[in-house]
Amino acid sequence: DVSAEDLKYLMTIDADTRVHRDSMAQMVAAMEKEERVLACCGETRVDNKAQSWVTAMQVYEYYSSHHMKKAFESAFGGVTCLPGCFTMYRITCNDGRPLIACDNVYGNYARNDIESLHEKNLYHLGEDRM
Repeated sequence: DVSAEDLKYLMTIDADTRVHRDSMAQMVAAMEKEERVLACCGETRVDNKAQSWVTAMQVYEYYSSHHMKKAFESAFGGVTCLPGCFTMYRITCNDGRPLIACDNVYGNYARNDIESLHEKNLYHLGEDRM
């Protein structure tokens, strides 16, 4: 049995993502090594890159957004958005305080009276993201 108090990390993996055998162990080790790291993501690649023009475009998109952009952002001390297909999040501080948003924040973002494109992007774009 694992109690909620024992949980430190939340892992998100897409259904079509294949995970290398020791990937999560490496991610946990990286998170344990540096408590200021709130999340980390694994490297993602497209297996069927030559299957169609769509998958070929996906290779470019993954390379530019998942590799180049993340590496550039990390040089400045942080990354703005991690891909949801293979990401680990720290859910509590070492002192036990939760890091995931409280009901108050969820309530503020659970709106359906959106009036502008800016609000649509703010409240609905990436709604599956942490």
